[in-house]
Amino acid sequence: MSLNRVALASIAACLLAAGPGLAADGVIEINETRAKAGGITPGDAPGYPVTLSQPGSYRLTGSLIVTTASLSAIEITSDDVSLDLNGFPLVGIAGCNGEGATLVCTPTGAGVGIFAHAREGISVRNGFVYAFPGGGAILSQVEGCTVEDVSFLFNAGRALQVGGSCTLSGLVIDRNAGEGVFVLTNDPSPADSPSDDAVLRESVLSRNRGEGVFTTSSAGRDRFQIERSAISGNGRTGADLRTEGGLRDSAVFGNAQGGIRLGVNSQDPDSGMLRGNAVRSNLYGFALDPAQVGYTHNNVGGNTNASSGGVQIGPNVCEGDLICP
Repeated sequence: MSLNRVALASIAACLLAAGPGLAADGVIEINETRAKAGGITPGDAPGYPVTLSQPGSYRLTGSLIVTTASLSAIEITSDDVSLDLNGFPLVGIAGCNGEGATLVCTPTGAGVGIFAHAREGISVRNGFVYAFPGGGAILSQVEGCTVEDVSFLFNAGRALQVGGSCTLSGLVIDRNAGEGVFVLTNDPSPADSPSDDAVLRESVLSRNRGEGVFTTSSAGRDRFQIERSAISGNGRTGADLRTEGGLRDSAVFGNAQGGIRLGVNSQDPDSGMLRGNAVRSNLYGFALDPAQVGYTHNNVGGNTNASSGGVQIGPNVCEGDLICP
């Protein structure tokens, strides 16, 4: 039995609850019955994807199960949409075996759990996005997004793609066939600014086939910060950040192609910092821009190859793969 089918059995008890279209608190409710009927918002055709074409608050009252590889579960076509998964899963049809570099998921396709393009003010909270052929969620050219307390599991593409100016917290991103978090830093949006800050906090990114976190290089002042997170067992680099920013108070271990890259291949690698991290048992501990990235109060050791680059600006605990003055 494939891994995602095992996990599906554990959440089967929350399937297919039905409820009224509008709750007493004014939140629009979504479930399988309403998805099949259509009309949740103007222009929402029967079946999938469920189209959210108006601003407002939406809440799942049951799981959504999509059985066609080319179809997404939810498509957001309006600004200012708050989507509460309410503890329920969005479920696709991909099946995965293996983990990290050996992970294989089939089938692939265009269907994702949640899709939004060129929007502002999108939030997604509190649920599961599971087994979609095209990936978990693509929020492209979205300014001001929030994704929190969501698990992305066994998707056959990237778990989560965002642009700049997003806050990501409380995520569990495990065994997806692409990157765990892919940040397109030069992603334009309706309210794009010369400086877009994004942050990932208190999350677990593990056993994905690609990087745990990957950010594209930015010619602007985009920053990406990782805080208090665990990044482990990914098939490529744990965190490959080609922007300003850094990592603090995080654990990065057991990643097949290295622990941390920061500022390398960046068009603007100023003000990078590693502080208070444990970086262990990777192919290499870190590879940093030699002049623009500082490191302090890290524990670095047990990595196969030597770490390189960076400026030591404070004490670190180092083993043989990194010489600390």
